[in-house]
Amino acid sequence: MISRRVGVLYCSNTLGAAFGCLAAGFWTIDTLGLHLTNLAAVWVNLAVAVAAFALSGPIARIAGSERTDLTTSKATGPTKSAEPLELMQRTAFVLLIVAFLNGLASLSWEVLWSATCRS
Repeated sequence: MISRRVGVLYCSNTLGAAFGCLAAGFWTIDTLGLHLTNLAAVWVNLAVAVAAFALSGPIARIAGSERTDLTTSKATGPTKSAEPLELMQRTAFVLLIVAFLNGLASLSWEVLWSATCRS
């Protein structure tokens, strides 16, 4: 189920990026100018960030309740160890750091490439 949610998120992010590029390239820069187009992009990004944080609350609560199921035991059932959960959390943290560094490197190369093309 989580793979479907991630797929929908990735799809909507890609469609939003494509729409933003099309809108900026063919309409907003000509209509609004570069300064107002940048301001509009900032406001849209802030709105998306606020929506993401608002939506992450219920998801975090659901994920938190699933996490406690792994560490709690019932009197009649076998006790499960919390070690797999801790390993998953550490792995997720490392993957987030790798994704951040990958994005940072990609954007840095894009800026450097754009700067060298101008000169």
